[in-house]
Amino acid sequence: MSPSDWITAILACLALVISILVFFANRKNTLISHKPNLAANRISNSNKVSEESIYMLQNKGNGIAFIRKVENFINLEKTNIKLNDYLKETYSSIPLIDTSITTLGSESIFAIGESQTIYRIKYDNKF
Repeated sequence: MSPSDWITAILACLALVISILVFFANRKNTLISHKPNLAANRISNSNKVSEESIYMLQNKGNGIAFIRKVENFINLEKTNIKLNDYLKETYSSIPLIDTSITTLGSESIFAIGESQTIYRIKYDNKF
């Protein structure tokens, strides 16, 4: 082999290595940019007759969110108390007008931009 053949072979190998490195860097970047981002929002509405408290969970990321496990926390401490029981206890002394509670189970899926109301409680504001 002549020296120019060696240079050509080395440049070809170098180009192949660089292409492989760029491929894996782009693949990693693509995977990172397609991650879900679940955001919790609490909304309060008030008028002359009633007040409403809404707690929503929304996927604001660029990927599908798969819920594999659901755990309940109260004041940042893990608990076995169910959301329904906690809300009943919390609002037991308030005359409720309307209540809606959704329980997320394991194996739930949130598409990109999808949101779900976890609970909505409407109560008399004269209380």
